[in-house]
Amino acid sequence: MKYSANPAVLRDSAAMSSVHTQLPRSLPLRRYSCCRAALPEARPASCSWAFAAAPPPLLCAATACQLLAGRAASVASLQVSLDFDSSPPVLATLSPAGVVFSFSGLSLPWAAVSHAADDSNGAHQVLESDGQLHLERLYAFSASTGRPVSLFPPPSGTGAPSALVAGFAMHRFGKDVCPRVDTQRKLGALAPLRPGARVLDCCTGLGYTAAAACARGCVVTTAELDDCMQALCEANPWSRVALGVALAQPGGLPALSAEQVGSLTQLRGDVASLVGAMPTSSFDRILHDPPSFSLAGQLYSAEFYAELARLLAPRGRLYHYIGDPSSAHGAKVAKGAIRRLLEAGFASACIDPHAHGIVASHEAFIRAARPEGSKQQRQPARAREGLRVRGAAAARFSYADDDSEE
Repeated sequence: MKYSANPAVLRDSAAMSSVHTQLPRSLPLRRYSCCRAALPEARPASCSWAFAAAPPPLLCAATACQLLAGRAASVASLQVSLDFDSSPPVLATLSPAGVVFSFSGLSLPWAAVSHAADDSNGAHQVLESDGQLHLERLYAFSASTGRPVSLFPPPSGTGAPSALVAGFAMHRFGKDVCPRVDTQRKLGALAPLRPGARVLDCCTGLGYTAAAACARGCVVTTAELDDCMQALCEANPWSRVALGVALAQPGGLPALSAEQVGSLTQLRGDVASLVGAMPTSSFDRILHDPPSFSLAGQLYSAEFYAELARLLAPRGRLYHYIGDPSSAHGAKVAKGAIRRLLEAGFASACIDPHAHGIVASHEAFIRAARPEGSKQQRQPARAREGLRVRGAAAARFSYADDDSEE
């Protein structure tokens, strides 16, 4: 797919065909035109597509609890969000039989609302059938990974959701951290990220990082293998906002001139195969945020790291998400990943604890970027030891005795 930050271009882009996968009918697919790259030596296939019609509204546990509380308080109507607050709320009229939303005029039974309230890890599409509304959980089984995928709503019901792949959340949730902040920290690890920079985003996912880089004026290339994740991105209102209006994201980003407008091209297929056809030194920044090692071990391999080293420009910078480096599992992943990155051709690598990842480059020395808004970046002496690793010093790096990722 090719995106331009120019809204007129977005409106005029046309869909030419559709991809059919074994997905629930409640999970709409994007329409796009592409030719899947089947062989590593084949030229990567890009696709140009536009968003399909707006997906059904989404009801999450937080909103369902809000409706049940209104019923208990004998409230006649209230305003609720059915897209995680990505657009203005809708009017919900509370009747004895159920909830009537202003966009439909049909009733959603209270039993369905109660069912959604009990599912804090899922989002439910509000669909019409037989003269009333019903719910279907936004969920699919991926043929690409052999694992289930679903949309994971924020606990408050507002803000960008994440996705669950085999039970693993794609973004960080916690104190002062949400998918939006997580995305900012990952891009911050690649600082400076200037307009015109060529960026490779290895895994599209819900599209947040690709869209945010595009919003900063970068020329972004991203790849996605999983048709289910692509469809989930289509059904997620925050993905549509981020990708469709890349320059209008919150966060106070400066306005860009016509010469600085970013672009986004998506490649469909396994990025481990697609990178082989890309020219050497074709990216200034690489953002590698893969699924867990158990789901995509090839994206943690020395062979794949060698391809990323080949693609990165001499003064470029790579960010590799590995999880919390202070945890036992994250430490094991970091140790093995840094060793293989150096063996693959990177000259230096270090841990970025703020972004929960590793940064690497071809330069002899690299350090984690200073977190946005901070005056200085200081780490405890114990945390600093062994974080910056280069050349022969790689053998001294150790967070754990066991080097395995699992």
